Amino acid sequence: MKVKIWTDHETMETKIIFYEEREGKRFAYNPITRKETLINEGATRNSDFIMKIPSDETTQNLFDAISESGIRSEPEYKVQGQMEAMKDHLADLRTLLKLK
Repeated sequence: MKVKIWTDHETMETKIIFYEEREGKRFAYNPITRKETLINEGATRNSDFIMKIPSDETTQNLFDAISESGIRSEPEYKVQGQMEAMKDHLADLRTLLKLK
């Protein structure tokens, strides 16, 4: 499942659509009704399959809630992994230099 997020510059709403590509076709998915529909390139206007977030504040609240739930982006995981590796490396250096 893929997710596309964009700003509609006419309404200034943040819009989200869930979709999947199978057998050369694109299907939109509504996570609330659990229905899907075949779409083509211009079909991202089908309002039954697009979540509309009315303001920047609401959009920020959504992203904050995602972050607070523990969901992280791939770059965030990489940074976290690098910091843990650096901590281990520094601990090894302390042991080698007998600073511990």
